Amino acid sequence: MGSGHRQQQLGTGNHGKTRRGLAASMAVAAGLALVALTGSGTARASTVTADVSAGLLKRAIANPTGQFTVIIQSPDDVGSTALSTDVSSTLTDDATAATQVTADYSVIHGVSAVVSGSQLVDLASDPKVSTITEDARVQLTSTAGGFSNDQMWPDVSNAPRNWGSGDRTPAIAVVDSGVAAGRADFGGRVVKQVGFGHGSWSGDSYGHGTFVASIAAGESAGYAGQAPQSRIISLDVLGSDGSGRLKDVVAAADWIYRNHTAYNIKVANFSLTSSATTSFTNDPLDTAVERLWLSGVTVVAAAGNYATDGAESGVLHAPGNDPFVITVGASDINGSVDAGDDFAAPWSAWGYTPDGFLKPDVCAPGRVIDAAAPSNSSMYVNHPERVVDSGYMWMSGTSFAAPIVSGTAAYLMSQHPDWTPDQVKGALMVSAQPGQDPSSTACGVGEVSTAAADVADPPNPNAALNPFVGTDSHGAPVFDAASWSSEASSNDAWDAASWSSASWSSASWSSASWSSASWSSASWSSASWSSGTSPDGTLPANADLTWVR
Repeated sequence: MGSGHRQQQLGTGNHGKTRRGLAASMAVAAGLALVALTGSGTARASTVTADVSAGLLKRAIANPTGQFTVIIQSPDDVGSTALSTDVSSTLTDDATAATQVTADYSVIHGVSAVVSGSQLVDLASDPKVSTITEDARVQLTSTAGGFSNDQMWPDVSNAPRNWGSGDRTPAIAVVDSGVAAGRADFGGRVVKQVGFGHGSWSGDSYGHGTFVASIAAGESAGYAGQAPQSRIISLDVLGSDGSGRLKDVVAAADWIYRNHTAYNIKVANFSLTSSATTSFTNDPLDTAVERLWLSGVTVVAAAGNYATDGAESGVLHAPGNDPFVITVGASDINGSVDAGDDFAAPWSAWGYTPDGFLKPDVCAPGRVIDAAAPSNSSMYVNHPERVVDSGYMWMSGTSFAAPIVSGTAAYLMSQHPDWTPDQVKGALMVSAQPGQDPSSTACGVGEVSTAAADVADPPNPNAALNPFVGTDSHGAPVFDAASWSSEASSNDAWDAASWSSASWSSASWSSASWSSASWSSASWSSASWSSGTSPDGTLPANADLTWVR
């Protein structure tokens, strides 16, 4: 039933297009001279030096008194505090609207702010500003239906190994729609709840976050999750309709960054995607999850549910497009516990990111998963046909494959507390089991299992990225995107170090084949963002609530 969804083979995506340099494809507005109007209608010339989409600039110039919610980033040598002061000064000097700085971030050198069109143009010319990103809607990836199975997924991922270990696994941060903390599924292990934007400080009006958390760490009889001993940190960024804003997801990452040590957070689960197609080198959410990763928090992100009939779709949106993090696709377990007959769900996104990285990295079961949902939540009420028991329903999507990997990662950290996120990712990948078509990359290198804990010396799939990691002016680790872009534009083999370790030879999938396809210079050069345009963050009505039944 799924074999027809495996038409794309290793190496697809290389269409032979000419590579363009970073200056042409990334800094689309840098150096652009333009004439803008102040709030009073006076014309003035500006030279844009910040990385800002041409579409956003055009709208700002056309509407100088209009309001724009943006995330503003600074170069590493400026920092958030100095940037906040500078932005506030600009807003005071050009008081054309009710504008303000709304948040200072620690996880990135940046702030979120409401600015007028004329203020946006001023900031785009400010040397203390490196990037201006319009706040965008984020959407859940739980928008797909599935085929029947007999709830065998815990056996596919070998969850009972963790259930029997008796070990207290580290905390998992769930960035989602909240968690119904009082349910028996969690046994009092939801130790912190924080709300952002339209999110709630307690409860879960939509139901998605509770569903995700119960897959990762539920404990009720018949519905145990992958890591039922883990504590849960609920970071609610989504409203009762399942939608939210990019700035609130960045704020949630910021909270994790500032509190991960206090709460022993070792894993962060993002079962959501941004709606914009962006490069990981300047997307604020990608920058934020990289900071978490480099600070010792393993980030797990859903790939998305926008493939069609198994065809290559690309993995286009943050945070799943980031090369550091573990991006998870959804598999169909084909009615058995044998990984060898499994296949990628036909809607599970896969292929190259806008920067040429092959995603997802791994898969986990994601079709017809039974889990907890509050009986008064929107998801539960709107889909009575999916209710399997009081307070439980079935759902499908990469959103629900991701927490299986998050629970597995937490288990690995309980067995190897000194492992870094790179080692966790390496262990999951090298021990993954390929499905019925090992030559396909729709499921990454294969399905994950708790057997990853047996890997003695995990290879590092991010080894080629790490030479571009340095420290910022505050001594915190940071990825040097400009240096990476320069190297990648001149050296097609820049990523060879990631796959050269002899440790990959133990993999049951072909490390040589994955190495040759893991990054495509042609996909990078033909990326959609090279045109200098990007979505404005708006979605059609109910675009984040498209159910496949």
